[in-house]
Amino acid sequence: MSTLAGIGGIVGGGAIAGTAIVAVAPLAVAGAIGYGIYKLFGGHETLTDQ
Repeated sequence: MSTLAGIGGIVGGGAIAGTAIVAVAPLAVAGAIGYGIYKLFGGHETLTDQ
């Protein structure tokens, strides 16, 4: 539990804030990777953009 409290302490919270950060971090990373792949392959191009 001290690790979660340490992580939460960085943002001014405690163990509950640390738990929230640890739970959300993988979702944020997956979203960033997905967005990067989307943009890499020409995300949201329409016929007028070509």
